[in-house]
Amino acid sequence: MRVSKCVRCKEFPCVDVKHECYIVPDINMNLDNISMVMISEAAPGDPGDYYTVTTQQALRAILLGDNRYYDPNRPPFLNLFDTEHADPLEHFVLPICLFHLAEVVQDSATQGFMPCDELAGKMSAYTLTPQSIENAFELLHARKCIEDDMFSDDWTSASGRLRISALGQYHISDLMARFLYLDTVVVTTPIINDRIRTQIRDVGSLADRLSRARVFLRYLNDCAQTVISTSFYAHWERCHDAVAKEITEIENTTIRKSS
Repeated sequence: MRVSKCVRCKEFPCVDVKHECYIVPDINMNLDNISMVMISEAAPGDPGDYYTVTTQQALRAILLGDNRYYDPNRPPFLNLFDTEHADPLEHFVLPICLFHLAEVVQDSATQGFMPCDELAGKMSAYTLTPQSIENAFELLHARKCIEDDMFSDDWTSASGRLRISALGQYHISDLMARFLYLDTVVVTTPIINDRIRTQIRDVGSLADRLSRARVFLRYLNDCAQTVISTSFYAHWERCHDAVAKEITEIENTTIRKSS
């Protein structure tokens, strides 16, 4: 729906406001994604004071909410790189699961679903344990990143069929390739390498956050060498390169603004 077609002022009865400042943005709205509505009694005198945010600002607000730090247990976004054990491969258990589900063709025959045992077999090829695979299914299902063919809210067992949800697709296709996502989840990601762990600190300035993101990205890339001969690795390379490029672009923009 478009707000501009439902909300408008036709006659402008208020005489104490600047009518020329009236505006209703002509943008599409997804009602399922709205959690807050802000209403002004009058339009601002300066167009720069309108409620407008960049995509980065909006994403950061959703990731952090009202908190200073990211909470991985707060919907809708989870930390794809979280681990349960000191195993570099475990940083990629959730991404691997989403990656293979995202490969399923969305046709009338499959409707995007893959049998659980087939998906488990693909993940076992990465030397992942049955328990870590089951845990990944359960977590991704609980966080609405995948869904079963019964569309149930509660996870029972790895039986039947699974498919990736729109939220899961966004995680694997978009978030993984963003600097802001890595910058946000780094504080809750267990760092197995002792030397790297000392370089991951709580920082505030953009320059320090960019430097920390580079360290984190190199660390994840080193961990990804455990899956270098797999189809998932090509996806990781694309995400890695996109984040590295974005970091460089932000650094260059910052330098130009300061000069």
